[in-house]
Amino acid sequence: MSARLSNSSYIDSPCQGLQSWAAQLVDLAKHRGVHPDKLLKGTKLFYQDFAAGTASLSVEQFYRFLNSSIKCNHYAATRTSDCPVNNS
Repeated sequence: MSARLSNSSYIDSPCQGLQSWAAQLVDLAKHRGVHPDKLLKGTKLFYQDFAAGTASLSVEQFYRFLNSSIKCNHYAATRTSDCPVNNS
């Protein structure tokens, strides 16, 4: 592989195919009672973009989104408290 993962242009570039994965995870989280804005916090993405099919994700955005999804999924499953996502 010629591209290095530490290359910021690779990390920041939109990646084909990530949109559908992220859209499915957003829908799954909604069914579990997690608000989409909690998952997308810190990614510079909006739920309306997914609903319209215009979302374009970079690898970095998808990584942040996955971390939020994992945290919120645990709290939705245990129902112990609200999703504690803090992507600052």
